[in-house]
Amino acid sequence: MTNSLYYCPALPCVPAANHLVTGPPRSGKTTTLDRVRDRLPGVAGGVLAPEVRADGDRVGFDLVDVRDDRRVAMARVDRESGPGVGKYRVDVPAVDDLAGRAFDHAAVDYWVIDEIAPMETHSDQFVRAVRAVLDGGTSVVAAVHATTDGFPAAVRERPDATLYDLDETTVERAVDEITDSLDGRW
Repeated sequence: MTNSLYYCPALPCVPAANHLVTGPPRSGKTTTLDRVRDRLPGVAGGVLAPEVRADGDRVGFDLVDVRDDRRVAMARVDRESGPGVGKYRVDVPAVDDLAGRAFDHAAVDYWVIDEIAPMETHSDQFVRAVRAVLDGGTSVVAAVHATTDGFPAAVRERPDATLYDLDETTVERAVDEITDSLDGRW
């Protein structure tokens, strides 16, 4: 089933506990996740990947544990080692360490992942942890990069997830649908 907001890869299409948002840069993926977190009453676990700026320029990305705000430098333009993603180099051991801790919180009502993208997926620990929470019984709300291959593409095709294809006009509707679906599950 498709419409302008979401795509359900498996028929029949039933509301899923896993909600994935995707879209081009600046389409509202992070905004959607932030608004869902603001509206849901439960305890969230997972990770955020905010950009890091210096003198107005983006110089990298951090990875942050939602529960305790622990932060690591995930990728930087000035790193000399690690896999490259665009102009950034990823600190895989740092991502492994934080992902191992962030997804080990037992007492969460839902998971938030911003985002499942090429930088994060250089970490086998991140991929294993995300796969485990998506397969688990706790709801997931995640932003997924629009790449056409690899782990992000496989996540977007999951039959147990509703995929919201965002643009600036669909963010509020996606927030409403996700929060309506998840509110009261715990």
